[in-house]
Amino acid sequence: MASKKQSLLQHIASTTKLQELLAEHGNKPVATKAKVIGIHFQFAHHEAGNTDNDRVVAIAIGNDALTSTAVVLEVASLSAKEVIAGLKEQLEDPDTIKVTFDVGRAAKWLHRYGMTGVALTNCLDLQLVYRRLVNKKASKASLTDIASQLGGRTAVALEQEVATFSASLKPEAWTKSPLTTQILRNLVTSMQLYVRCYAVCGVEISKLPDVYTATYNKWCCAVAMLDDQRSSSSSSTSAAAQASGTRSQTKTLPSPPSPANVNVAPTSAQLTPPSSVLNIKYVLSTLKLLVLSNKKSLVQGSVPVVGVHFQFTREKSPYPGENDDDQLVAISIVGANPLDTAVVLQIDYLNPA
Repeated sequence: MASKKQSLLQHIASTTKLQELLAEHGNKPVATKAKVIGIHFQFAHHEAGNTDNDRVVAIAIGNDALTSTAVVLEVASLSAKEVIAGLKEQLEDPDTIKVTFDVGRAAKWLHRYGMTGVALTNCLDLQLVYRRLVNKKASKASLTDIASQLGGRTAVALEQEVATFSASLKPEAWTKSPLTTQILRNLVTSMQLYVRCYAVCGVEISKLPDVYTATYNKWCCAVAMLDDQRSSSSSSTSAAAQASGTRSQTKTLPSPPSPANVNVAPTSAQLTPPSSVLNIKYVLSTLKLLVLSNKKSLVQGSVPVVGVHFQFTREKSPYPGENDDDQLVAISIVGANPLDTAVVLQIDYLNPA
């Protein structure tokens, strides 16, 4: 089986090869027509650490079928423009379900890498599946937890294989190019693990649409948080420069990024906000500042009438006697004018006080 896995692998380590792959598969970096695929983002370090230094070294995409060909993109060897174009097309593809792990971390790296304006479609974060089906308080489930609770014996075996190999690697292994055959195989196994967990726990959109919506929101919030951090950092730097500057030595600093507005292109009714809303502000750690700047109001500007939506994890309230695992995940507020900025409060990131 090992040799078979290796023969069904396309290792893309040159921009020319990537361009050929994209041309052959509708500008998507895949070599399979499967309707469910896994996307594994391999980071250079196990823990996220400093966000600015957190980087992806390889991306594995494919299905877990033995007849399916997996693709591994060796990021450092490829044109960022081509990688972004292909991944954006794949992430927005309404005809495939994309299964991944820790989509927030991937979203932050992709945003720093240069990918913007992604209308994430039919994407599923296994951490959110675990939270929905196993432990509603688990904000960062590990792959070990996910495989053991959602994946069955085969998934557990795959996870142990991945964990054992990853533990044996030294950080410098990711600096060598091309990547070794053993590393490539491990990347593919990680991707296959995602698909296997999806197949076992059965989280189709029709059954648990809220998990797909939560994945979309997690992506947007991660990007908004990154923009918010950059904006705060730029503002602090600008203020410090003005305080310590002299008339003879004046530095012109770049303008800080605008507030974290995400312009969302419509995808499907389940996964995106209404198309009539042009701008959305995802509120993370800046709630208090937002309230003060708007005179104790959560809306942008003077709006006489607003709509308030409370998003819960469950589509329906529990029946009497049923286990009540429902919880509030987000609150959205918008005025009647389509030009108003909608505000989405991501509950997990905010202080209840």
